[in-house]
Amino acid sequence: MYSLDRAKILSTEPSPARSDDAIKNHALLFDTPTQAVIATTASGSIAYWNHRAQEVYGWRAEEVLGKNVVEVTPAVHAQDDAAAIMERLRAGLSWSGEFQVRHRDGSELKVFVQDFPVRNAQGELVGIIGVSKPAE
Repeated sequence: MYSLDRAKILSTEPSPARSDDAIKNHALLFDTPTQAVIATTASGSIAYWNHRAQEVYGWRAEEVLGKNVVEVTPAVHAQDDAAAIMERLRAGLSWSGEFQVRHRDGSELKVFVQDFPVRNAQGELVGIIGVSKPAE
């Protein structure tokens, strides 16, 4: 799905103090009209939410920025699974698959998700980028 060398692009972050800005800037590279892009800090706090995420999930960026992604996107019955996926990502492992999420209006839908850990130049986890689209 992606031909860019994510590791090379995401390893350019200059200082840990600028992690949130770096996550947002890197996420902009993946801001396409067909996929939702959500970037979080290492702890899961939403730092970036593109226009397609707004369409898929129903929340405007200003409503979700700073909130934990596990509290916003998974369907209620999928929150334990979402927490387990976050632990995998915090361990530095990517994850992809279909996942049940909820829309702001309470409806549920299945999306295909690809999540990638983001590391700084020192190899420290600074965030996570998730790309999703409704499952076909």
